[in-house]
Amino acid sequence: MESPEHLSRSIALSAGLNVATFLAVGLSVWFLWEGGVDDPITLSEGWPKSSFAGRMLSSLLCLSNFVGYCLDSVPLARWCQRRFVPHFSGQWDMRSVGRYALISAPAWVFGVFAAVFVGSPSGLFVMLSWVTALTVPACNLIFPSIFTLCALGPPPPAARQAALTRSLMSDVEAPTPGRCIRQSITRTEGVIAACVLLWGLFALVICTYAAIGKTFDPIVRGPQVIGCKGWGIYKSEGTEFRGFGW
Repeated sequence: MESPEHLSRSIALSAGLNVATFLAVGLSVWFLWEGGVDDPITLSEGWPKSSFAGRMLSSLLCLSNFVGYCLDSVPLARWCQRRFVPHFSGQWDMRSVGRYALISAPAWVFGVFAAVFVGSPSGLFVMLSWVTALTVPACNLIFPSIFTLCALGPPPPAARQAALTRSLMSDVEAPTPGRCIRQSITRTEGVIAACVLLWGLFALVICTYAAIGKTFDPIVRGPQVIGCKGWGIYKSEGTEFRGFGW
């Protein structure tokens, strides 16, 4: 976007794409398999595994997961950079990219360790369900709506508004950390923000309930395997250790 005033257009586009994607995927799954699918859907009997269509779907799933996790890792990698190398100002050259990769290595190592030892495939989805419950409703719905509701009131002085704009456009802290920046919003926008807050709290309850079920209900959790062939730690009944064996 060319200026911060166009943020509403970006939000509308993002929301529209999200709604369209969820409706397209959800309705397609329902018409193809109705409710008889496993979590993840690739474990379902009806999922095409060896056909050309199945390979294409798996390739698209791999690509979407790669893009999604890359985007999700940006805040964590950025936190590592600010924590370990606060004055990093590299460019897109090989040296800077390699240095940034080393900076974000702790998060990557933890992810690989969790992927191997938490258990696959259901153990990963247990972990993912808790991460989802503890982050997605708060970051996507609750916090933005609270910040918007804090903006109800008269606009700030011109000097303070200019300082706030500069802080948002640059990579520095806001001039008043820990406090709401009051700007003028309409009553309709306030009502919308309140509805978003309520929906975020509802999503938090649902996601937490799903994470609890995923953790303690074997039927919901599904088969679990910890380890690989040759050094397996635990496996559910009817499953086998696979992978790197010796």
